[in-house]
Amino acid sequence: MNKYSPILLTVALALAGSCREQDVAVYDPADSLVRFGSTMTSFSLIGNKDAEPVFDINLILAGTECDYDRPVSYEIIDTTFNTAVLGQDFTVEEAVVPAGSLSGHLRIKVKAFSEDEFAKQTTSFRILPNEHFKYIYSGLDATYVTWSNQFVRPTGEDVFRSWWYFFSQGYSQNYHKILAELFGEDIQYMSRFASARKNDDLIFKADSWWYASSRALYEKVKKHDQEHPDEPYMHSEDYEYYSSPYLPVGGGKKPDVIPTILSTLLVM
Repeated sequence: MNKYSPILLTVALALAGSCREQDVAVYDPADSLVRFGSTMTSFSLIGNKDAEPVFDINLILAGTECDYDRPVSYEIIDTTFNTAVLGQDFTVEEAVVPAGSLSGHLRIKVKAFSEDEFAKQTTSFRILPNEHFKYIYSGLDATYVTWSNQFVRPTGEDVFRSWWYFFSQGYSQNYHKILAELFGEDIQYMSRFASARKNDDLIFKADSWWYASSRALYEKVKKHDQEHPDEPYMHSEDYEYYSSPYLPVGGGKKPDVIPTILSTLLVM
């Protein structure tokens, strides 16, 4: 036993030394990249009273945060679907991943529509490599952007997550319209998550409010359907079911038959 001890000790010391001298890999900010949160981004001007509303298109960072702002390069894709003209219908305020953040935004300012007109504008953006982000995330390097004076699924993750947990796991414009009629147009800015307390663009509502509102919504729709059995509230053709609140618009499941709104509501 003793004659093997020096050998074992030598091996152990060698291993210990190699562990002390091994360099710890550090993530290089130069390897970072950014991508859009979705290939489709929609904004609603309903309830917005600004002459030039401002919207943020989410950018997601794959990499490490830095102690300085990192501009994001982009181009406007020239497609036949684009209707908005840069400098006339919208301007780009900035595209950046702020210092100390793991996400960023491409901020646009758009021209509001008159109250009596139905209008919709579209444009498309593509992320380009630059000195801060040399690599491209294929598939999510471009997004098709729409703003209109019709209802759209809230782009704020915390808002739709709140709806998903308390109201319904699906979305359609008809459903959104009922929410606005019952709770007001501010429903598209309401959230049950604490992060809303720090966001001036969101309205925080405690869980007690969401539970009561879930029941109020269910009872409203149920009463209507009982009184109008031949004309129940129906989802519109844009209806999608989302198995997760994190799925983007267009990433849900479209049913073969459009369901009634009541059949998709959650009861708390």
